[in-house]
Amino acid sequence: MNFDHSYIFPTTNIFYLNKNECSEKGGVLSICGRFLHEECFACVSCKIHLLQPHRIPFRFSNETLMCLDCFQIAFHPKCTGCGCVVRERGYVAMNNLWHRQCFRCARCQQVMPGECLDFNDVNGVPFCTDCSFIIQLEATIPPKE
Repeated sequence: MNFDHSYIFPTTNIFYLNKNECSEKGGVLSICGRFLHEECFACVSCKIHLLQPHRIPFRFSNETLMCLDCFQIAFHPKCTGCGCVVRERGYVAMNNLWHRQCFRCARCQQVMPGECLDFNDVNGVPFCTDCSFIIQLEATIPPKE
């Protein structure tokens, strides 16, 4: 979005995004059909100013203005393995979303091999094919007395 000064004009009593009257005076921006002071153009979560010193990517959704990082933390899906936002390509396995590096065998902790995610789901737990074979073998061996 381009913020040239043609969108900035002096005024008073502008309503802030939370619909409370803002008592600040000064230049005003028109963003997504709303007007707010330049100084009020900040992320509602982390409070970072979105114009200074450089323009920070933002999202405006449901009357809320957020920097892109806070928006992703609040609204993007999270990895089942680490709980962090999946910003890049993720993998869906066992009806869950994973970072590639987080989808690991529960036994050997190696990242699942290949693009096809060749793994076995054993009671909701992911195992690589080698480890699932070992687990199956161990299950058939009677315990030593």
